[in-house]
Amino acid sequence: DCVGTVLDTFNEKIDLSTSQLLNKRNFIDSAFTIKPDKYLEDIIDTLKQIRSCAPNDFVNDTLKTIFKMSPTSLKVTLEGLKRAKKTTSIAQDLEMEFRMMQNFMKEESDFFEGVRAVLIDRSFNPKWNPVKISNLSENIVDGYFCNLGDHELVLSDAHEGESNLDSKL
Repeated sequence: DCVGTVLDTFNEKIDLSTSQLLNKRNFIDSAFTIKPDKYLEDIIDTLKQIRSCAPNDFVNDTLKTIFKMSPTSLKVTLEGLKRAKKTTSIAQDLEMEFRMMQNFMKEESDFFEGVRAVLIDRSFNPKWNPVKISNLSENIVDGYFCNLGDHELVLSDAHEGESNLDSKL
């Protein structure tokens, strides 16, 4: 196979025993495995529990990173990952992600606040709305997945579940 031979010339053997992520796989799996009934608060609680039993920099750094991020973006992204597992085609997934992206790009969204804090003011201190994860209702999260009406991206036939993605490209 000609393609396989060419690809093999670029293949490097990697010593997985030195992989930082592989060495933390148990922490990652226990905290981040996506389940339908798992929420962002559950991930944070799991990380805090891991930290209390076995303190380590990886868990501390992960929690610090989560708490710096937009609560809305975190919850909507997790919900998007859960919903993506239920889609039956790439077209359905792209339609869902388009809805998310359109809502993230609204003027009042945290996206613009993050851009302001990091790129414009360089304060690196965004003012998220809401500030706390606990203040974010499921209705707000669900709103990121609502039909966009006339602005909806349609790549699949909802009745057939078939993709007409090729004809759109």
